[in-house]
Amino acid sequence: MSNDISIRVSNKDAGKQYILVFQKPDTNLNEMYDTLFPVAWKVLPLNSGGEQSVTYPVQLEIMVKESSASYDARARGTVQDTPVGQMWRFTNDGDFNVLEKVSGSTVDGLMGCRNEAPQLIDIGLAKSGTPLVVKRRIAQGDQANFKLTPKLYFAYVTDIQAGELIKSDVSASKLFELDLTNLKSVDIELSIADQNTGKKQWTARNRKSAS
Repeated sequence: MSNDISIRVSNKDAGKQYILVFQKPDTNLNEMYDTLFPVAWKVLPLNSGGEQSVTYPVQLEIMVKESSASYDARARGTVQDTPVGQMWRFTNDGDFNVLEKVSGSTVDGLMGCRNEAPQLIDIGLAKSGTPLVVKRRIAQGDQANFKLTPKLYFAYVTDIQAGELIKSDVSASKLFELDLTNLKSVDIELSIADQNTGKKQWTARNRKSAS
């Protein structure tokens, strides 16, 4: 039985909207928007009456890319499935990049990776090959540690594409927070709350628990 979460996102009557789906890190918040970034995991173009289904997979991945001046989610990286609480190390073996597990358990579900290669790298946590959070420009000998909040966020946005870094807080007025704890499926709807002002609202319906 799959523990993946099914989410149906719909736009009732709010006109043409781009719906951003992302997650936030739960650690190192003093580094947020400096070296630590949430990433646009999904961007759904939805017109009034439109809907898309999103599967939030239970499987998590650790992802390492060679660091460049600007982050490129499309650049090929080294990716491995990771359990929660696993630490990794990244090395070069000739022409080959190697991601391997480090033995021992971590505290409170923390995950991370140590850079043992002679170059700057970007380290992230991903699902379905698309990063959720990224720590930029990790030097040789340094380590990035992560923990994700058990929440998914939805916002209507402009000028962002899937895989781009989110470089500042998204306005709370545009945001919907979905608690993923014990969730199996849910419907998330964006609609116009006030026709006079155009104010929009989010609504969650048909929430089903995983147990």
